[in-house]
Amino acid sequence: MKKLKFILIIVLSFIATAGYAQSDCEDKILKAEKLYESGKYSEVVNLLKPVLEECDLSKTQKGEVLKYLAGSNYEIDELEEADKFMMKFIKINPYYEINASNDPYAFREEFSKFKTWPLFIIGFSSGIPINNIIVEKLRRLFSLELHLAIEFIR
Repeated sequence: MKKLKFILIIVLSFIATAGYAQSDCEDKILKAEKLYESGKYSEVVNLLKPVLEECDLSKTQKGEVLKYLAGSNYEIDELEEADKFMMKFIKINPYYEINASNDPYAFREEFSKFKTWPLFIIGFSSGIPINNIIVEKLRRLFSLELHLAIEFIR
């Protein structure tokens, strides 16, 4: 009985710790958005780089973090870092469309410079060649003459 209580306490503590860690990551993302809006771009980079590496983020959360990292790096003229984050963002969301009301300004401006469509497409098609069909004998599905004869008999 004591072992069961001990195991239960350990499991609950792990669950509580994981929930706290996820909540901490979300709080950092919200704080970074506010810092970005106030123009503190280097603080956004310092806050979000560890979040990207340490937190288990969903695809949307990771996209948001990469958008703010790319936008902040463009604002502080760290163009190589910004391009690196932009390429990661495009790999996650290849068909992303700019949202003027939600996306950071620098991100919108630089995203439009990247080509996100394929340069060429390779494909193949197959089918049955219809012009090689050989007709041996034509058969009627129904006889029009028989139908007319039935009508006249009535």
